[in-house]
Amino acid sequence: MGKNPSFWTVERAPQEVQQSQQNDPRALALSHGARQLLEQINAWPTRAATPIETIHISQKDGFGRTLIDRADYQLAALGYVVRYRDLAAALATQLAADALLDSVEILDITPADDNVTVSLRHAGVLRKIQTTLLIHAEGTPGDDPAVKVSDYHQHAVIAEITPQPGHQHRAWERFTPDGPLALLPLGNEYSVVFTLPPAKADAVMAMDDANFTAALQSQFGTRMGFTKPGPRSRFPLFLRMREKLAQGNEIWIGNAAQTLHPVSGQGFNLGLRDAWQLAEILLKNGVDRSSPRGCLHRQPPPRPPRLRLFHRQDRPRLLQRFRPAQTGPRPRPAGTGRLPASPQFRRQTHDLGRPRLAVSPSRRQAWFLACRPKTLSVSLSPVIVGTAVAWHDIGRTLWLPLLAAILAAALIQIGTNLFNDVGDFLRGTDTPDRLGPKRATAEGWLSVDRVKTGAWLAFALAFLCGIYLVWHGGWPIVVIGLASLTAGWAYTGGPAPIAYRPLGELFVWIFFGLVAVGGSYYLQTLSLTPTALIAAALVGLHAAAVITVNNYRDLDGDAKNGKNTLAVRLGRLATKRIYAAEMLAPYALLPLLAASLGWLAALPVLSLPLALKLIQRFYREAPGPVFNRILAASAGLQLAYALLLALSFII
Repeated sequence: MGKNPSFWTVERAPQEVQQSQQNDPRALALSHGARQLLEQINAWPTRAATPIETIHISQKDGFGRTLIDRADYQLAALGYVVRYRDLAAALATQLAADALLDSVEILDITPADDNVTVSLRHAGVLRKIQTTLLIHAEGTPGDDPAVKVSDYHQHAVIAEITPQPGHQHRAWERFTPDGPLALLPLGNEYSVVFTLPPAKADAVMAMDDANFTAALQSQFGTRMGFTKPGPRSRFPLFLRMREKLAQGNEIWIGNAAQTLHPVSGQGFNLGLRDAWQLAEILLKNGVDRSSPRGCLHRQPPPRPPRLRLFHRQDRPRLLQRFRPAQTGPRPRPAGTGRLPASPQFRRQTHDLGRPRLAVSPSRRQAWFLACRPKTLSVSLSPVIVGTAVAWHDIGRTLWLPLLAAILAAALIQIGTNLFNDVGDFLRGTDTPDRLGPKRATAEGWLSVDRVKTGAWLAFALAFLCGIYLVWHGGWPIVVIGLASLTAGWAYTGGPAPIAYRPLGELFVWIFFGLVAVGGSYYLQTLSLTPTALIAAALVGLHAAAVITVNNYRDLDGDAKNGKNTLAVRLGRLATKRIYAAEMLAPYALLPLLAASLGWLAALPVLSLPLALKLIQRFYREAPGPVFNRILAASAGLQLAYALLLALSFII
């Protein structure tokens, strides 16, 4: 640049510091476009860059995945991973020595009508530099009133680790209950970005290497093993956004303009794009020294529509994913775009920052999930038990009534689930912070009208089954059928939904215990006995326990959204005791069946160890997505208990 450079690069840190930090774990994910820009200024670190050939996106304990392949775009790589220090060294080689001031302390910045004066201390000497254009390109102080700062309530724990087997140039984006987990291929290792709540980040930083590797393995899954973790660092995550990017003779770009959550992988790429765009404007138009309030001949061009959408819509939604529960209804998707690598999945712009589902299932898969197949055994179990008790009493089984009863019970439960899906969405209960499984309506997989239609169709098919059952069983089946359909709709529908009052457990005990077992017994015998009612009460208690798990998991969100469940009324400790009672009472009451079964009444006790394990987990686990597994396991226990009870009547 000669003795009088036309620009200065002012850096607080010494130039050699960034290049000498051999244990710096930071890595940058650079886009294909970023490589093209850096190659044009001979600053691309070819030997230090690791190409990304495929990207695997999934959710821990979730359904589906997306795989993006470079071959789909006819590119050598989708992107590249470079250590921060290596890129800094490559850029430094292209910077004239007389244009760099490093180890600088900025003392003051004074704007004037046609220039800006920077007061600084360099090499112990106070200096003032007057310039017609000051570009802020790095660092954003949190106390600057011109910068909006929002806390993600997460920290990024960063390290390098060796994969077993090798990474095959594949990057991983894994959405977990604690936050996104990214693994970026870097040399022969992975650069790990482990986003966690602050308290969990404290725990992870305190772990030894073996426990850290185990924690990473637990969140990642079993597709790959890990060994030899390197030093760890942590960084708090904030969303910072400067509203005005140009003011007077000053311009802000890169991290000085915005800092993003690492899940976006776009922080440096956007900064590089900003710098390149600004350089093109300056080279084309120059600096307008006569302009009293603007340093450029023209204002920088507006952000592209996609970026404007990010700033105005996606940023608040991204931030919302990391905030505590909100009280309003969940925002519906503003729009979706297909991921080209897998046309049956769609990315949802409002799901970019949350460890919820990063990809959407196909329509068929969405309907399957909306039916909640993991808990459909709750309607199957009582029919099996009622039929088994009848076989014990009359020595035969009427198969057509049995099959019709099973089908009708399952359809009523499916219809109830679909009405619940729509009802909770319309009432704003299914908010973005919901801990339970994803809901088809709230996630935007299926429209409200479609889900309602599906619910009514399920009820209509159940009604058709009921016509035959009424012909076989008479007026008692009319009462049972109409009551079941009405209750299924009223569980979340109508002006006073059952699910929004402390009656959910009682409702389930009656309809999935007394009514379902008693009705199944009646269809076989056209009568009702005390033994059948006792068996019904036992099976219904375990069904009620499933609802208790659901309400305990959602207690905080339900309380904020006005859902006055029994768990909300009584609190967590009392709900734990209720769950334990619901799980153990069916075993304690088995002696009531001894008169009919003798020692065989003890057969269901074989499932007691599973019940005790679930109670232990219920007491030990903190409220969170882990209760989705406890809920499914509780439904499984009810089925196991019901099968053993049915076996005790059949033997």
